[in-house]
Amino acid sequence: MVLCGGIIVKKYIQQNYHPIALKNPERYCNRIRVVLYLTVEATAPENEATMEILKYPDPALNGRAEPLTGDELTEKLKKTFREMFAIIYKAKGIGLAGPQVGIPKRFFVINPTGKPEDEQVCINPEITRKEGTLHEEEGCLSFPGLLGKVVRAAKVEIKYTDASGTEHKKTFEGFGARAVQHEIDHLDGVLFITHLSPAARSALKAKLNELEREFAKSAK
Repeated sequence: MVLCGGIIVKKYIQQNYHPIALKNPERYCNRIRVVLYLTVEATAPENEATMEILKYPDPALNGRAEPLTGDELTEKLKKTFREMFAIIYKAKGIGLAGPQVGIPKRFFVINPTGKPEDEQVCINPEITRKEGTLHEEEGCLSFPGLLGKVVRAAKVEIKYTDASGTEHKKTFEGFGARAVQHEIDHLDGVLFITHLSPAARSALKAKLNELEREFAKSAK
C-alpha cells in the first residue's frame, strides 16, 4: 500500500486514527487509520494543518490543474506547502497534490522516506522518462479505506521546479516512482480507481457508494 495524498502502498497497516483539523471548526473529515512501516518516523511541524482534504466524489478532484506561475509562488503558498506536509505526516503519508486541498494548480508535496531532509515540493512536474512496470496496491487520502492494485512504471524521471523557483530533473524508483505518478495523476484529474480492473473496481463498489452518500450528505 502507499498513502500519498495520495497513496497507500504495501508498507502500511491499519493502526491508529489521525484526525485532521479543517477550515471550519464545526466540521471534521473522516479519520484515517494507517501507520507506515518505515524505520524513520516523520515528525510533524509545530504548526497544525488547517486545510481540508477533498474526498471522492468531489468534482474538484476531476479537473485538470493549471500551471503554477512564478508570481503565484508567494510566501502564503509556501505556508500552504508546510500545512500539506503537516497533513501527510499526521496521516503517516507520503504526498499530497494541490487539487486534493482545493487548489487547482500543478504542484504536489512528497516525502518518500519520512526524513525531514527529504521533503520535496514539485511544481509543474513533467514525466520525461519511464521504465519497467510494477503492479502493487494503492489507496488515496481522497478515498479513505479503499485499496486496489495499480500498474505503474517502476522508474520515472521528472523535471520540476522547487519552492525556491529552482528547476530540477530527478529520477525516482520503486516506491518513490509510484508515489510521484500517483500525485501527477491528481494534477491531471485522474483518480487511482480509474486504473483498476473492472473486477477490482466492482469489489470496491460498496465502499465507493458509501463515500458518495457521505459526500451528498455533507453537501446539504
